[in-house]
Amino acid sequence: MLKHLPRKKLILAGGDILLLIISFYACYAIRHGQFVNVISKHTGATILFLCMFIFVFYMADIYNTEGKFYSTNNILKIIVSIIIANGFIAGAFYLFSFWYFSRGAFAINILLVFLFLLFWRLFFNKLFKSGKRPYRVLVIGAGRAGRALHSILHGRKSFKIVGYLDDDEKKRNVTIGSSAVIGGTGLLQSLVEDKGIDEVVVAITHEKSPVLLKRIMDVKFKGTEIHDMPSFYERVFGTIPILYLRGSWFSYVDFYGIKKN
Repeated sequence: MLKHLPRKKLILAGGDILLLIISFYACYAIRHGQFVNVISKHTGATILFLCMFIFVFYMADIYNTEGKFYSTNNILKIIVSIIIANGFIAGAFYLFSFWYFSRGAFAINILLVFLFLLFWRLFFNKLFKSGKRPYRVLVIGAGRAGRALHSILHGRKSFKIVGYLDDDEKKRNVTIGSSAVIGGTGLLQSLVEDKGIDEVVVAITHEKSPVLLKRIMDVKFKGTEIHDMPSFYERVFGTIPILYLRGSWFSYVDFYGIKKN
């Protein structure tokens, strides 16, 4: 699955791993007043530490590189994820008594990890901001929600709506802003491959047909990010567009896995 992960996400995760190791060494040294080769002394604990953090960060969508890094929602996600990861690690450490790590070291670690991740994301954002090509989005649905998506992204240079797909023949060749309704959803796979689509946004407020869901899942399992319109909006802007929220949205939220893995 690594070949389907964007290069930026791998770089972001790689930086996290390096900083997590540094924080593990630093919190131990600060708490006990001496440098200890933690990896050599606590190899199993270090592996658990890294795996738990990366797993929790992945599940919390901390590696989303297209949203606002410094939105209140994203900062809260980072804080909560750090606390949850440390909670699981603390439970494992105290369950296996041969892995000793004091409460003070855990408290220091929480602070260090938060500061390291925050500053790393600041640097990461500046590193990739210049010369960044627009994020290419293909929209399924040219109705009210699809048009609203155009209004939302209009003027944002970091996003480009490549086109729309809609199975309603009356909407074919209609232009929304500068983007045309290219055709039906049967073109989904070929357009994703031919036009270098980064993400597909499903802007349909009614129930999706089994055929459409299959087409969406086929694209998803080949590595393209898929989000329903409210989920995409929340990820980018940190809030939910209530007018377009339906019960079906909950089948697209991140923990369900309708995203690039």
